[in-house]
Amino acid sequence: MNSSEAITRQKVVNSVKWTAIEKYSSQGIQFLVSVVMARILTTSEYGIIGIISVFLSFSSMLIDSGLERALIHKKICTAIDFSTANVTNIVFSLICYLILFFCAPLIADFYDMPIITPTLRVMSLTFILGAVAGVSRTILTKELKFKKLSLITLITSIFSGIIGITMAYLGWGVWALVLQSVLATLFSTICIIIVAKYKLSFRFSRTSFKELFGFGSKMLGSDLIWVLFTNIHPMLIGKVFNAQSVGFYNRASAYSDLLPTNFSGVLGKVLFPVFSTLQDDEQRLEKLYTKALTVTSAIIFSGNFFLMGLAYPLILNMISAKWLPCVPLLQILCIARLISHVNAINGRVLIAKGFPGVFLKMTSVTLPLTLGIIFISINFGLIALAWGSVISSLTGTVYCCYVFKKYSGIDPWKSLRGTIRILFISGPIGLGALLLFKYILAPSLLNLFIVGISMALIYIVALRLLYPEILAELVNLVKRKR
Repeated sequence: MNSSEAITRQKVVNSVKWTAIEKYSSQGIQFLVSVVMARILTTSEYGIIGIISVFLSFSSMLIDSGLERALIHKKICTAIDFSTANVTNIVFSLICYLILFFCAPLIADFYDMPIITPTLRVMSLTFILGAVAGVSRTILTKELKFKKLSLITLITSIFSGIIGITMAYLGWGVWALVLQSVLATLFSTICIIIVAKYKLSFRFSRTSFKELFGFGSKMLGSDLIWVLFTNIHPMLIGKVFNAQSVGFYNRASAYSDLLPTNFSGVLGKVLFPVFSTLQDDEQRLEKLYTKALTVTSAIIFSGNFFLMGLAYPLILNMISAKWLPCVPLLQILCIARLISHVNAINGRVLIAKGFPGVFLKMTSVTLPLTLGIIFISINFGLIALAWGSVISSLTGTVYCCYVFKKYSGIDPWKSLRGTIRILFISGPIGLGALLLFKYILAPSLLNLFIVGISMALIYIVALRLLYPEILAELVNLVKRKR
């Protein structure tokens, strides 16, 4: 067995498992924390954080500058490479912090929300804290030490969750969310630096910077466009409507993203270093690509259709009736997020094969279309805006798959044919649950539990009878095969 085969069969499955544990254990804790805090805090307070998060997301992309993935892509990294990336991240974080510190009053005036000024200034501290641990996290990722990262994330989630809930109960309002974020970043930074055992160095090499930034800058452009895609909604909603509307839309968007963003993030985080290792082995790369699409689709299709069907009783029983306006938004956005993982995996392959510029081209072309749809649909309300997300998601994925096939040599449509079968199972199950709660069943907690369990059992049995090979791949994620 050669080295690439060993990585694919053993380390990938194990790394996916531990990265999934990292994502979903922390997400599970954060989900429970958010449920408690959403019942305590107002929808407007969540909306304020949603607006602030837009500016934090842009700055976070600028701080990283694609250097993390450049380090992972580079097969042999020297000490000066890591040190140069460390210096760059910290300097960029300081610059971004100062910019947001002085621009905070202008942003507050634009949205006519004075509270944005102090909260944005405090939350921006996460830039500096996160930048200090950036290289340490990259080292752990490059070495596929996801077990250690998962434990750190789990402990951090518990720590920050306790703080957030306590402060919310004590009446801190929006500041409970702000300080929860800052303290979580601080705690995570300390733990990562200790575990990675990386001694912070401040040596800087122009040669190393040019090499890393030359690769990373191309991804930076696509990252900034992607951040614009995902954050332009709260930016516009906050201005056109109000903070409460931002709260409804962001809550719906966050729940619809639970599986697509996080699970594709799990695979992407693990598969990028593996794709980079196999970048010259076309046959094995295509096989791994197809398997990644199939497994991810089996989870995301079923998860989002199930969430769509259970949205009404879930929202009512979890975070109370005050959040019910986000139910139709959540159901529509679940459809919009069905195929988001395709572009995420395609992008990882292109970057691993040395085509970060192509990924930038893909996102650049789809940007005008997405913006056009958003600016038109927002005039007709939040529901229309959500349906606009469905249209832009479908059209953008079709175009990106066409470009991906041209440059990667892999036919995504061939790999996706197998995933269509999953739609014919999960779709009717989710739609059936939606109709049950709309016309027959009361949205009680007991009915929610019974229907949810029944949906899962029906899905598993259907896969076992019709597509046992897909079920076998899912089992491999939780049971490591040697």
